[in-house]
Amino acid sequence: PYLTIDMGRPLSRRIRPGDSSHRVVAGMDLYKDMGNGEKNFSLFDEISFYYEYDAAWRKGRRFSMTAGVLPRTLTEGYYSRVIFSDATKFTDHNIEGLLLKYSSNTLFSELWCDWMGQYGYDRRERFQVNTAGQWDFSRIVSFGWNASLYHFAGSELEHYVVDNFLANLYLKADLARKAGMQALSLNAGLLTGYQRDRREDLYVIPVAFESVM
Repeated sequence: PYLTIDMGRPLSRRIRPGDSSHRVVAGMDLYKDMGNGEKNFSLFDEISFYYEYDAAWRKGRRFSMTAGVLPRTLTEGYYSRVIFSDATKFTDHNIEGLLLKYSSNTLFSELWCDWMGQYGYDRRERFQVNTAGQWDFSRIVSFGWNASLYHFAGSELEHYVVDNFLANLYLKADLARKAGMQALSLNAGLLTGYQRDRREDLYVIPVAFESVM
Protein backbone atom coordinates (compact mmCIF):
# COMPACT_ATOMS: atom_id res chain seq x y z
CA PRO A 1 0.00 0.00 0.00
CA TYR A 2 1.20 3.54 -0.88
CA LEU A 3 0.16 7.09 -0.03
CA THR A 4 0.95 9.60 -2.79
CA ILE A 5 1.04 13.41 -2.72
CA ASP A 6 1.19 15.08 -6.16
CA MET A 7 2.42 18.66 -6.62
CA GLY A 8 2.91 20.88 -9.64
CA ARG A 9 1.28 20.19 -13.01
CA PRO A 10 0.69 16.44 -13.44
CA LEU A 11 1.83 14.91 -16.71
CA SER A 12 -1.21 13.77 -18.66
CA ARG A 13 -1.39 11.46 -21.65
CA ARG A 14 -1.01 14.49 -23.92
CA ILE A 15 2.33 15.70 -22.62
CA ARG A 16 3.32 19.23 -23.50
CA PRO A 17 6.88 20.62 -23.37
CA GLY A 18 7.44 22.35 -20.06
CA ASP A 19 5.00 20.22 -18.07
CA SER A 20 6.43 18.76 -14.87
CA SER A 21 5.28 17.07 -11.71
CA HIS A 22 6.58 16.54 -8.18
CA ARG A 23 5.52 13.56 -6.14
CA VAL A 24 6.15 12.35 -2.60
CA VAL A 25 5.27 8.72 -1.93
CA ALA A 26 5.24 6.73 1.31
CA GLY A 27 4.31 3.09 1.66
CA MET A 28 4.91 -0.27 3.25
CA ASP A 29 6.26 -3.40 1.62
CA LEU A 30 4.27 -6.49 2.56
CA TYR A 31 6.16 -9.74 2.04
CA LYS A 32 5.06 -13.32 2.69
CA ASP A 33 7.46 -16.23 2.25
CA MET A 34 4.97 -19.05 1.74
CA GLY A 35 5.20 -21.76 4.36
CA ASN A 36 7.50 -20.02 6.85
CA GLY A 37 4.75 -19.51 9.45
CA GLU A 38 5.06 -15.73 9.72
CA LYS A 39 1.87 -13.89 10.64
CA ASN A 40 0.51 -10.40 11.22
CA PHE A 41 3.25 -7.82 11.84
CA SER A 42 5.97 -10.16 10.57
CA LEU A 43 4.57 -9.55 7.08
CA PHE A 44 5.68 -5.89 7.14
CA ASP A 45 9.04 -6.04 5.42
CA GLU A 46 10.30 -2.51 4.67
CA ILE A 47 9.10 1.10 4.57
CA SER A 48 9.27 2.95 1.24
CA PHE A 49 9.58 6.73 1.10
CA TYR A 50 10.74 8.62 -1.98
CA TYR A 51 10.52 11.85 -3.96
CA GLU A 52 9.95 11.82 -7.72
CA TYR A 53 10.39 14.62 -10.25
CA ASP A 54 9.15 14.14 -13.81
CA ALA A 55 9.54 16.66 -16.64
CA ALA A 56 8.69 16.82 -20.34
CA TRP A 57 11.02 18.61 -22.74
CA ARG A 58 10.82 19.46 -26.43
CA LYS A 59 10.89 16.92 -29.28
CA GLY A 60 9.44 14.12 -27.15
CA ARG A 61 12.25 14.13 -24.60
CA ARG A 62 11.49 13.30 -20.97
CA PHE A 63 13.51 13.25 -17.75
CA SER A 64 12.75 11.91 -14.29
CA MET A 65 14.61 11.70 -10.98
CA THR A 66 13.58 9.55 -8.03
CA ALA A 67 15.39 9.53 -4.68
CA GLY A 68 14.86 7.67 -1.41
CA VAL A 69 13.72 4.14 -0.67
CA LEU A 70 11.88 3.25 -3.86
CA PRO A 71 10.40 0.10 -5.44
CA ARG A 72 12.67 -1.79 -7.83
CA THR A 73 9.72 -1.90 -10.26
CA LEU A 74 10.34 1.79 -11.09
CA THR A 75 13.37 0.71 -13.13
CA GLU A 76 12.38 0.03 -16.74
CA GLY A 77 15.57 -1.17 -18.41
CA TYR A 78 16.36 -4.70 -19.52
CA TYR A 79 19.02 -6.45 -17.40
CA SER A 80 20.64 -9.77 -18.16
CA ARG A 81 19.96 -12.53 -15.63
CA VAL A 82 23.71 -12.74 -15.15
CA ILE A 83 23.54 -9.25 -13.63
CA PHE A 84 20.23 -9.62 -11.74
CA SER A 85 18.83 -13.08 -11.11
CA ASP A 86 15.13 -13.77 -10.69
CA ALA A 87 15.80 -14.49 -7.01
CA THR A 88 17.23 -10.99 -6.50
CA LYS A 89 14.24 -9.35 -8.18
CA PHE A 90 11.81 -11.45 -6.13
CA THR A 91 13.35 -11.05 -2.67
CA ASP A 92 14.97 -7.58 -2.82
CA HIS A 93 12.01 -5.34 -3.63
CA ASN A 94 13.42 -1.90 -2.92
CA ILE A 95 16.31 0.36 -3.94
CA GLU A 96 17.90 2.69 -1.41
CA GLY A 97 19.39 5.51 -3.43
CA LEU A 98 18.81 7.43 -6.66
CA LEU A 99 17.22 6.65 -10.04
CA LEU A 100 17.64 8.85 -13.13
CA LYS A 101 15.79 8.23 -16.42
CA TYR A 102 15.95 9.96 -19.80
CA SER A 103 13.97 9.10 -22.92
CA SER A 104 13.18 10.43 -26.39
CA ASN A 105 11.30 9.07 -29.39
CA THR A 106 14.10 6.60 -30.17
CA LEU A 107 16.22 6.38 -27.00
CA PHE A 108 15.69 5.21 -23.42
CA SER A 109 18.35 5.23 -20.71
CA GLU A 110 18.50 4.95 -16.94
CA LEU A 111 21.17 5.17 -14.25
CA TRP A 112 20.65 4.23 -10.62
CA CYS A 113 22.56 3.57 -7.42
CA ASP A 114 21.55 1.19 -4.65
CA TRP A 115 23.24 1.69 -1.27
CA MET A 116 23.21 -1.82 0.20
CA GLY A 117 25.47 -1.67 3.26
CA GLN A 118 26.81 0.93 5.66
CA TYR A 119 30.34 0.66 7.03
CA GLY A 120 30.37 -0.81 10.54
CA TYR A 121 32.24 -3.08 12.92
CA ASP A 122 31.27 -6.33 11.17
CA ARG A 123 29.12 -4.85 8.40
CA ARG A 124 30.71 -4.16 5.04
CA GLU A 125 30.19 -1.04 3.01
CA ARG A 126 28.40 -2.04 -0.21
CA PHE A 127 26.80 -0.25 -3.11
CA GLN A 128 25.83 -1.00 -6.69
CA VAL A 129 25.71 1.38 -9.68
CA ASN A 130 23.62 0.18 -12.62
CA THR A 131 22.63 1.42 -16.04
CA ALA A 132 20.53 0.22 -18.97
CA GLY A 133 19.25 1.66 -22.20
CA GLN A 134 18.13 1.03 -25.72
CA TRP A 135 18.40 2.94 -28.99
CA ASP A 136 15.85 2.06 -31.65
CA PHE A 137 17.49 2.94 -34.96
CA SER A 138 14.76 1.20 -36.99
CA ARG A 139 11.34 -0.31 -36.37
CA ILE A 140 12.86 -3.76 -36.02
CA VAL A 141 16.51 -3.46 -34.92
CA SER A 142 17.74 -1.85 -31.69
CA PHE A 143 21.04 -1.51 -29.88
CA GLY A 144 21.00 -1.87 -26.11
CA TRP A 145 23.17 -2.10 -23.05
CA ASN A 146 22.97 -2.98 -19.37
CA ALA A 147 25.80 -2.88 -16.87
CA SER A 148 26.47 -3.06 -13.15
CA LEU A 149 29.36 -2.11 -10.86
CA TYR A 150 29.18 -3.84 -7.46
CA HIS A 151 31.51 -2.37 -4.84
CA PHE A 152 32.09 -4.77 -1.90
CA ALA A 153 34.21 -2.79 0.56
CA GLY A 154 35.53 -3.44 4.04
CA SER A 155 34.44 -3.18 7.67
CA GLU A 156 36.42 -2.61 10.85
CA LEU A 157 37.19 -6.33 10.89
CA GLU A 158 37.91 -6.76 7.17
CA HIS A 159 39.85 -4.09 5.26
CA TYR A 160 40.09 -5.44 1.72
CA VAL A 161 37.84 -4.40 -1.18
CA VAL A 162 36.36 -6.40 -4.07
CA ASP A 163 35.00 -4.83 -7.29
CA ASN A 164 32.76 -6.68 -9.73
CA PHE A 165 31.84 -5.01 -13.02
CA LEU A 166 29.67 -6.62 -15.71
CA ALA A 167 28.38 -5.17 -18.98
CA ASN A 168 26.06 -6.58 -21.61
CA LEU A 169 26.00 -5.04 -25.11
CA TYR A 170 23.44 -6.50 -27.49
CA LEU A 171 21.46 -6.15 -30.70
CA LYS A 172 17.73 -6.77 -30.53
CA ALA A 173 15.41 -7.77 -33.36
CA ASP A 174 11.73 -7.12 -32.61
CA LEU A 175 9.80 -9.57 -34.78
CA ALA A 176 6.35 -9.15 -33.20
CA ARG A 177 4.88 -7.04 -36.02
CA LYS A 178 6.21 -9.34 -38.72
CA ALA A 179 4.82 -12.41 -36.95
CA GLY A 180 1.52 -10.79 -35.90
CA MET A 181 2.22 -11.47 -32.22
CA GLN A 182 2.16 -9.29 -29.09
CA ALA A 183 5.79 -10.03 -28.26
CA LEU A 184 8.52 -11.84 -30.16
CA SER A 185 12.14 -10.68 -30.04
CA LEU A 186 15.69 -11.97 -30.25
CA ASN A 187 18.61 -10.51 -28.29
CA ALA A 188 22.19 -11.41 -29.10
CA GLY A 189 25.22 -9.79 -27.56
CA LEU A 190 28.41 -9.82 -25.53
CA LEU A 191 28.85 -10.15 -21.76
CA THR A 192 32.12 -8.94 -20.32
CA GLY A 193 33.62 -7.09 -17.37
CA TYR A 194 36.20 -7.49 -14.67
CA GLN A 195 36.44 -8.85 -11.13
CA ARG A 196 39.15 -7.45 -8.88
CA ASP A 197 40.30 -8.50 -5.42
CA ARG A 198 42.32 -5.51 -4.20
CA ARG A 199 43.90 -7.51 -1.39
CA GLU A 200 45.60 -9.80 -3.89
CA ASP A 201 45.59 -7.19 -6.70
CA LEU A 202 44.10 -9.95 -8.83
CA TYR A 203 42.04 -9.33 -11.98
CA VAL A 204 39.63 -11.77 -13.62
CA ILE A 205 38.11 -10.70 -16.96
CA PRO A 206 35.23 -12.98 -18.00
CA VAL A 207 33.87 -12.87 -21.57
CA ALA A 208 30.74 -14.65 -22.78
CA PHE A 209 28.08 -14.62 -25.49
CA GLU A 210 24.40 -14.38 -24.59
CA SER A 211 21.29 -14.84 -26.71
CA VAL A 212 17.71 -14.47 -25.41
CA MET A 213 14.49 -15.12 -27.28
